[in-house]
Amino acid sequence: MAESEKGGGEKLLTAPFILLTVLSCMVTICLQMMVTAMPLLTVQWGYDPEISGISTTVCTLAALLLRPVSVRFSFKVGEKGCVLVGAALYAVVFFSCFFNTGLPGLLLLRSVQGFGMSLLTTALGAMATACLPKSRMAEGMAYFGLGNAVALSVGPSIGLLLSQRSGFFSLFLFGLILSLFIAFSLFFLRPPARQRPFPAPTAVEKKSFFRLAAESGSLFPSLASAVLIFCQMSLSTYLAFWGKASGLEDVSIFFSVNLFGMIVSRLFMGWLRRFKEGKICAVSSALLAAAYFLVALFPCIPVLWVSGIFYGFGYGILYSLMNAAAVQHSNRETRGTANAVFFGAKDLGTALGAFLWGYFSGAFGYRFIFLLGGTFALAGSVGFTYWKINKQKKEVELYERA
Repeated sequence: MAESEKGGGEKLLTAPFILLTVLSCMVTICLQMMVTAMPLLTVQWGYDPEISGISTTVCTLAALLLRPVSVRFSFKVGEKGCVLVGAALYAVVFFSCFFNTGLPGLLLLRSVQGFGMSLLTTALGAMATACLPKSRMAEGMAYFGLGNAVALSVGPSIGLLLSQRSGFFSLFLFGLILSLFIAFSLFFLRPPARQRPFPAPTAVEKKSFFRLAAESGSLFPSLASAVLIFCQMSLSTYLAFWGKASGLEDVSIFFSVNLFGMIVSRLFMGWLRRFKEGKICAVSSALLAAAYFLVALFPCIPVLWVSGIFYGFGYGILYSLMNAAAVQHSNRETRGTANAVFFGAKDLGTALGAFLWGYFSGAFGYRFIFLLGGTFALAGSVGFTYWKINKQKKEVELYERA
């Protein structure tokens, strides 16, 4: 019997899935508020602003490099145990920040947080995947990603608000409380049998991470998502500078309507199921590319409104479909690996984007990086669309032969 059938038919918004979505949102808030606040703390200690973002780089690289370790660890203790350890690491980091007074200690703590993030995102994503019927995977992962989309907007705001108005002590205290709440909530979560630890030793533990990644079917969708994240870094990092260079006082409207588009697109994923995914991907790809090109060629407030909406809908739909495609063909053995590969691709895209777009902007200017970002985003999304259409054709052929 298929795993989705074991999971209880077509029901989507179950209590465990909703709780996992909320916990994932909290994990992202804890991370994002540190992303915005720690550069301020670094400058307060007397370091140059040019290196203020180094703690974020360390955290992201630690998460990326330790993804395989997270998968192996989940085989030993189960995905629920993996989340518990990750939440404990988060709590230790925020508690230790009360006593840390220098950059070396901060980098060490952020690397530990990166490992905790690796454990949390890998296990929470795998547990959420196991709660969803395969026939509604894209819709379910869109809802799961909705919490992260909200956290990406709320997290930085909380980080700035607490650190600038109440001080860094209140920021660390808030992070500590959230971390303990994540750990405490696990006692109310009863995972199905397929989420419990593997009996050791098992055949799956003897397989390499790369073999499990190949068997999970997550490699191409994850690579396509890495391209999207890489391109996104050009806008999230340098749009404000492009706005100032173009005489625009405030470009935050782009991110506001962008968030609105991402939320609405995810809420309508169920309605979009009536259309072929190939057509949905094609339209979303066009919207995403148009957003980059409009920002680059016509920098003005009305265009920022339009491009923000285009980007929110295009990115929101494509990323949800890529996430679903990365985990849709995984099973109990490869579910954790599939999620680790997908979130690892996000780490890779973020790390490369933070480094390379800075170089390109200095050498060629902001307009160039947005045009290049739009071109890469179009290539990645079109490649995913072509892969998705071929995948569907093969599945139909296999079904007809059976």
